[in-house]
Amino acid sequence: MSTTKLSVRATDIAEYIRYQSCDRRFKLKYNDYELAKKDIPFSNLIFATSLDPVLEEEGRRRENEWETSLQKDGFFDLTKMSKESDEENKATEWNEFVEKLKNLPEKQKAYGREISIEGDLGEFYISGKIDFVVLLWENDEPKLRLVEGKASRKDRTYHQVQVALYQILVRQLIRKNSINICGIKLKPENIECVVVRIDENTNKSQDIIKSSALNLDTIEADINRLLASDGVLKRIVETDLSDLDYQLDQKCSDCTLSVHCLAESAREKRLELLGIESSIVRVLVSIQLSAVSYQQLVINNYFSDFVLRLWQ
Repeated sequence: MSTTKLSVRATDIAEYIRYQSCDRRFKLKYNDYELAKKDIPFSNLIFATSLDPVLEEEGRRRENEWETSLQKDGFFDLTKMSKESDEENKATEWNEFVEKLKNLPEKQKAYGREISIEGDLGEFYISGKIDFVVLLWENDEPKLRLVEGKASRKDRTYHQVQVALYQILVRQLIRKNSINICGIKLKPENIECVVVRIDENTNKSQDIIKSSALNLDTIEADINRLLASDGVLKRIVETDLSDLDYQLDQKCSDCTLSVHCLAESAREKRLELLGIESSIVRVLVSIQLSAVSYQQLVINNYFSDFVLRLWQ
């Protein structure tokens, strides 16, 4: 693990995009809710609990469906993850998965489920778990398909951000340590990504193999800017919470951290409670400070005149 980089999970970055690039949310969730836990009683119970356990269960069910479909299509299970296994114990390390890939018979199709991956990107140390890594063969060359499965009927940008992070990390890893599968070197350009979800028309899970690979060039460029030394995320981490702009609105309804933002905003009598845009809040605060400064100036001038009259 990196000791010099700021550590975040891939899901944290994806959720930053999901919640409309909310600086305050990213800051509060950083380092395992370190700041949020200081102010909220029983925080461990709050932040360890999903707001939508039904959606989580549906997600697990869909993942099991996708795994079953891969097995029916002749893909060999490399990780042998029990569907009833505990969440904390079912991930397979990337290096362990790679060793299993190297020992496959020639042109054997295979997959691994819940593959943990980590690496340095920009100013950050990123970790995450890929839902499925699928080995395909195309023109006698091995290809890895990174799959993120979502129990969603909508195509969301933050889903692609998450899988794009995995693609960057995997390509980085195989450039550093090449992988030979059946004696054939795996090329960085043969790493591709898909996000599979629920088809909004049929209500069925989309097919992992038939889904078209995503073009993530633009998203990867955005990720690199976010994670750079002069990027937004580093600025957020290094800025005091009270100095970060935020807006309380509809996006907060399913955010676990709304219990902190609402309570602390009320306690501090923040203008953000009005639900207005952060740019308007800055103007109002500026006006408020100007009014206070003017009031103080008037008081100071009055006091000065009073002292002068006394001396006269």
